[in-house]
Amino acid sequence: MADYSGIYVNGNAIFTYRNEPHQELEDIFTAADAIYLSGEDALPYSSAMQAGVIDCEVEEVEVYGLVATVASVKDRLSALGFGKGVLRSSVNRLLKEQAESCARVLGYGDAQGALEGFKKQKREEMEVWISLDFESWVTRVAEFLKAREACPPDINPLEIFRGADSRLLLRALVDHFEGSDVLLYDLTDYVIDGEPGDIDTDWLPVWQLDATPPVVITEGSFDVKVLRSALELLRPELAPYIRFLDYGVGNEGGAAAAVRTLKNFAAAGIAHRIVAIFDNDSAAYEAVLGLRPNSLPKHYGVMHYPDLPLATAYPTLGPQGESVMNVNRLAGSIELYLGKDVLESQGGTLAPVQWKGYMNKVRAYQGEVTNKGALQSAFYVKLEAAEGDPSKIESQDWSGVNLILDALLEKLGSLPAARPYNPPINISDFTGDL
Repeated sequence: MADYSGIYVNGNAIFTYRNEPHQELEDIFTAADAIYLSGEDALPYSSAMQAGVIDCEVEEVEVYGLVATVASVKDRLSALGFGKGVLRSSVNRLLKEQAESCARVLGYGDAQGALEGFKKQKREEMEVWISLDFESWVTRVAEFLKAREACPPDINPLEIFRGADSRLLLRALVDHFEGSDVLLYDLTDYVIDGEPGDIDTDWLPVWQLDATPPVVITEGSFDVKVLRSALELLRPELAPYIRFLDYGVGNEGGAAAAVRTLKNFAAAGIAHRIVAIFDNDSAAYEAVLGLRPNSLPKHYGVMHYPDLPLATAYPTLGPQGESVMNVNRLAGSIELYLGKDVLESQGGTLAPVQWKGYMNKVRAYQGEVTNKGALQSAFYVKLEAAEGDPSKIESQDWSGVNLILDALLEKLGSLPAARPYNPPINISDFTGDL
């Protein structure tokens, strides 16, 4: 008997598989996303029922699934390297393969004397695939998702993912739904007696994209503490998908050290996707100058903390006395991103930036927020309060840290997977024939 699985959004079937155990989809979910449904609740999500291969009473229907919001799935895909770039290149390749498949069927049909009606239909289908590029295909997907119930199109644009890495399918879908929409992956037929079944672990398709969690290099241990804690607190569904270099095992900190670490990783051929994230200050911009253009693998990235709205008019101390100025790219260490509730004194005064030495290579002074130790301690108090009572998060200021997390996800989503998409080898790869 065939095994069925499927992808659903808000209870609507989007894509159904037959005898395709797409284990790579489990990379996008965690054990906390596992869900069991039965009866009326399970009915909309049963792939086997959708396919008409089981006949039972409604109360006997069961579904074992993995469920997450579209926003969570999108963030996880970005963290694992499934951004617009890898989707674009893969779709263009898959469109070409789909057209070639139609051409092979036509050639076989001619040889076997197939009916003209069948060949006409297949030629029209082939012409559609040939006519599409990535942008026009995206438009077709939007039209298909909108009209598939009332007026199903002749060609399902998502069919190009049949037999391909399903994380690409998810990446194509997430831009067409709201972040709060619920996505469910039904894997009931691959679960035995209520426990995960013995899915064939030797089934590892050669075309599957590599998508191990990325490693993030920061300038120091406090940066790691802030970003890791923020992920676990604000975006717990994303926390397992991003790793940080552990400064607790003797690694030195600072911008120059982060640059050296990145170079060492590249020299060692580390295949993980790596992002080095630096302060938004003069010292960090000068240190990054030590990285030659095109000296890093394509799956390595370099970024700075993004410009902070609060920092556009920030109090400073210098030889000319007190002044208010834009300290973005001059003094943007992690402490400036901890929130006004950390930076402000009881009197409502922001901890000022103190100007330090002049950085010749970037022709700018280096600034540093005063009382860093006290600010870090205040952050730990804020963090402990939020961890003890998550309802307090709404009254706290996490805007700066969220800004960093958004920028980090955008960067991760722009990096290619360490191993690019490779389709299955078939006879035409050897003969050159369609």
